[in-house]
Amino acid sequence: MWQDDINANLASVAAAEASGSFGHELHAMDFLNYAYVQVGEDDKAKAIVTKVQTMEPRAGHDMHEYLDMARAGFPATYEIELRHWKNAASLDPKMATKPENVAMIYWARAVGSGHLRDAGAAKENFAHYERWWKR
Repeated sequence: MWQDDINANLASVAAAEASGSFGHELHAMDFLNYAYVQVGEDDKAKAIVTKVQTMEPRAGHDMHEYLDMARAGFPATYEIELRHWKNAASLDPKMATKPENVAMIYWARAVGSGHLRDAGAAKENFAHYERWWKR
């Protein structure tokens, strides 16, 4: 039922954008990113990952924290699900600001490094993950 998932979330994104509810499309974009990867539409998933990096927070909206999570989580999900270990290992922790989201990037870096059999980098990134997660 992945196509049903994609169709429903495309409609949700369109509704949020049409209503001017900035940021409310992020939830649907999160599901779209994952669904596109599951059906092999990697270019469409990558477009979502790219889009979220260019979205700017707006004063007074209630989705700023979700945007910070999306900037970390969307690329982490994309790279790990596609087994792009080098890309996962080199994700930039500066994509996010909140400690738990920076931690998510270090987690993805640790996973990527582990799959590349770089134990030193995996341990270092995991140590960063633990430090950021505990903040």
